[in-house]
Amino acid sequence: MGMYVKKLNHAEKDSLLVNQAFFRKFAGRPSTVKVHFGAWNRQLKVSVSQSLPSNTIGISSKSLEGYSLPPLKYKVLVKGNNVHIGPVLGIVAFKPGDAITIEKAKNYNDYLRPYSQIQGLIYICGADDI
Repeated sequence: MGMYVKKLNHAEKDSLLVNQAFFRKFAGRPSTVKVHFGAWNRQLKVSVSQSLPSNTIGISSKSLEGYSLPPLKYKVLVKGNNVHIGPVLGIVAFKPGDAITIEKAKNYNDYLRPYSQIQGLIYICGADDI
C-alpha cells in the first residue's frame, strides 16, 4: 500500500505513530514493532494517533538521527510485527571523483519515470558517495 511517512519532531524517541486502521494490520496489538527503511531498522514503540491522515504514518525524528526521510509516497508492507518502508534504491551513476551535476543526473530520468509503481526512495550517486 502506498503511504506517506512523516518525520515527527514532537514525538518521543523510538516511536511510530499510526492511525487506527493501520494498527489493525498488525497481528495482535503489539506495543513495539520493527521498522525497516533501507539499511536502517529500529524497534519502535507503536502508538495510535487520531491526528494522522489515513494515508500517513509517522516516525519520531529522534529515532532517525543521521538519516533523511524525504517526503514521498512509499510502499509500506506489514509482515507480522515488522513494517517495511521502501524500497530504497541506489543508482551508482558516476565514477569516483566525477562531478555530479543536475544536467548529468537528468540522463537517468528514464529510471525515475515509473516512480508511481516503485514507490520508494531512489538515490543517484557516485561510486565514492555510497
